Amino acid sequence: MAKKITVKDMKHDGLVEAVATTAGFMQRYRGIFFTLGVVLVIIVVIIAATSYHSSSMTKQAATELSQARSKEALSGIYEEYPESPAAPLALIQFAAILYDDAEFESAGEAYKLFLKRYPGHPLASFAQMGKAYCLESRGKLEEAVGEYVRVGEIYPASSLIPEAGINKGRCQARQGQAVEAIESYREVIERFPQSLYAGLAREEMVNLLFLKAKN
Repeated sequence: MAKKITVKDMKHDGLVEAVATTAGFMQRYRGIFFTLGVVLVIIVVIIAATSYHSSSMTKQAATELSQARSKEALSGIYEEYPESPAAPLALIQFAAILYDDAEFESAGEAYKLFLKRYPGHPLASFAQMGKAYCLESRGKLEEAVGEYVRVGEIYPASSLIPEAGINKGRCQARQGQAVEAIESYREVIERFPQSLYAGLAREEMVNLLFLKAKN
């Protein structure tokens, strides 16, 4: 059964909650990790677009994006101005709203479209993670594991890699793959020992080891 990934599932400690958000992508460990990162990049790219692109179409697209408040408005922007800097931003926000509305399959398709149209965009790693979240929310856990792995494979410099590792472990644990999940958490701890995610990974490892010993 389709299930939105919730605060209870994630246990986020709020490290990234200081950033305001409007896109509403997915809740993560007491906050909304993805949307927060997306909004930051959106602000930077819109400023850049306004500063360096003087065409009226580009400015119009940026203006419409800043005023968009619905899925229809966002889809209209990326369809009407497909070559503008606003188009990928509108598309990823469109996908975010679909996810927030629990339209997981449609959201996944929107993220796929983003990756097809804009594979080199700064938000591509967010779209890749979004695609994985949509699969997890639909209960397609094995497929989600593969997509979380691809975050690091395709975007080796992405700041999302440790988060993807946590998500991968969670999906494995939900499938009863305790050994694999523990290994995923161990990898996060070893690769990112000083990060927030290392602490989360240790917590999840302890929980799994306790359950294994109990059984």
